[in-house]
Amino acid sequence: MSNVWKSIQDIYLALEQGNTGKIMTLVDEEILFKLDKPLGGTYKGREGLLLLIGRFYQGGSRISKHIVQMVSQDDRVMVSGNTQVLVNDEVIGEAPFADVWIVEGGRIAEVQLFCLDTALVSKCFL
Repeated sequence: MSNVWKSIQDIYLALEQGNTGKIMTLVDEEILFKLDKPLGGTYKGREGLLLLIGRFYQGGSRISKHIVQMVSQDDRVMVSGNTQVLVNDEVIGEAPFADVWIVEGGRIAEVQLFCLDTALVSKCFL
């Protein structure tokens, strides 16, 4: 689990830095990304992740997630923290998040992404 734990931390750090190339090296083709509403949907593998990231990186906007807490139990890692919505590198909103990472066979199999301020997400990305 320690390698997975480090990979998860590295993914959030790369997201903070806007380094999508780094994120691509840390996920495999079988990973599933599941989003809560209002952006609900399921994205698979690197191609799916690129589509997902594309939803957040448009018109100079992007998101940055800052980890506050990581907890693991059995085959799950729960990460909570704060999401910043940025436009032209200026923070226009913040919202708490809670993501659940599911591990199978020593690899990240699925990520369930939950933003706890759906009004902010709707305003910025819909």
